[in-house]
Amino acid sequence: MTAGVVIVLVLAFVGAAFVAAPLLREAGPEAALTSPALANARDLQSRRDMLLASLRDLEDDHATDKISLADYEELHGRLSAQAIEVLDGLDDLEHDRERSLEAERRFGSAPRQRSRPSS
Repeated sequence: MTAGVVIVLVLAFVGAAFVAAPLLREAGPEAALTSPALANARDLQSRRDMLLASLRDLEDDHATDKISLADYEELHGRLSAQAIEVLDGLDDLEHDRERSLEAERRFGSAPRQRSRPSS
């Protein structure tokens, strides 16, 4: 009977350790992107994909003479400007992520935000 209790306790401990391990693990480099930054990155990636698809469709429509040259030039300019803004935003996020990772490598942890004293 005692051996059965020991086995049950060992199995319970192993199961609890398995479940708790992800919660106790230190955050890795992927933690450099916080939830708002990750949501922003996903939004920008989605917008980038949509704009690039729109530009491809526009090219196809122009190649098959479905739209006039004037309409093509106007839409191409507008879509290209939006795509440049989105790509710049993605570049900014990547630079922020790289700076966070570099700071973590240098100092051993992600930089902490200073809290402002409340008035």
